[in-house]
Amino acid sequence: MLRHQLPALPPVESFWDVLSEFFAWLEGGIAPEIPASYVGAPGERVLRERTLRLPVRPVLQAHLEVIRFAAANRLCVDLDYQGGTRRIEPYSLRRTRDENIILHAWNVDKNEHRSYRVDRIQGARSTSQIFTPRYAVELTPSGPVSILPTERRSSSSSRGGHGTLGIVSGPSPRKRSTRSSTFGSSRSTGPTYIYQCGICGKKFRRKKQSNRLNKHKTPDGRPCSGRTGYLVDTKY
Repeated sequence: MLRHQLPALPPVESFWDVLSEFFAWLEGGIAPEIPASYVGAPGERVLRERTLRLPVRPVLQAHLEVIRFAAANRLCVDLDYQGGTRRIEPYSLRRTRDENIILHAWNVDKNEHRSYRVDRIQGARSTSQIFTPRYAVELTPSGPVSILPTERRSSSSSRGGHGTLGIVSGPSPRKRSTRSSTFGSSRSTGPTYIYQCGICGKKFRRKKQSNRLNKHKTPDGRPCSGRTGYLVDTKY
């Protein structure tokens, strides 16, 4: 059911195998132990904002979103890096003291920790291979999501003054549409979702959440094969 919204579907086993831990926690049992963060070099700062705004090319930003998606679902990543491909467990994105942005990961093939400079990443693809974290996964956002309050008209405006649910604010939708047509504006309400092509980095503004992309051209005018976008921002 989620195939049309996700760049890859994690294997059902990755959820099925942890159901017992989940129900134990739900019933008041002991929560699974969270591993400690990887101890990096002095001065490193963890980057885990909901919307990454990094000084990198759009195509690199798209690769990072693939890596963050895989990390959230505990999936290994095939990372194209300096002419080769490594299978990694992604853990943390950090800015170093000398302002380089690096990805801390576990190299599955060599069975050891590795760090990769983001500006040298050439590609990233999530796999169906799951992993059990050795360190805390710091690639996913943390903390509450800020949601703007919405306005609701009270029932008194539609029931002759009976009831006090909600807040009365502003003119009715019909009056709003009349005012908009009078002044020649068609201001839309609700959030605008910004999706970015994972191939060429081109951004698309959507009023609905859908990562399906139509045929389009790259910024330099060539046909792009990308048909899946990644949500990079939401504007209100």
